[in-house]
This record gives sequence, C-alpha cells and structure tokens, in this order.
Amino acid sequence: MSSKVPQGVARDELRRLVERLADADVPTARRVLEALVESSEYDGEPLSPEEEAALAEGREAVRRGELQPWAEVRDRLTRA
Repeated sequence: MSSKVPQGVARDELRRLVERLADADVPTARRVLEALVESSEYDGEPLSPEEEAALAEGREAVRRGELQPWAEVRDRLTRA
C-alpha cells in the first residue's frame, strides 16, 4: 500500500479489526502480531549473507506468485 494513513487512525483500525475476530482466530492473530513486532525490532546490525539470501528468495517467490492462502497459514499456525 502506498497511501499513508496517520498512525493513530491505523492503530484504531487495527483495534476494530481485532474486536471483529472470531474467538478461535485470536491466538493466531496474536502470534502474527507478535512476530511482526519482533521482526520490526531492528538491532542495528547489518543483515548476514544468509539473511540477505533468505529475503531475496522470499521476494522472488512473491514475484512468481508463490503465495499461500491465509486459511492454510492460519491452520498451520494453529496446530503449532
């Protein structure tokens, strides 16, 4: 998404979306949000060659359309 949404508005929308989740999906949403928070906590270190390669591989997979439906990802995370 290229459009900028004020941070307060975006957080309010996230809260509304969380409130609309089915109870069964709350644990999965929590794990996804926790993973986002962890991945955004940049430690200031440059990426290793392995990390750079993993990112490039992921970007190429997305470019090729090799995506997984959310329902499959949710089911796999729920079983974890």
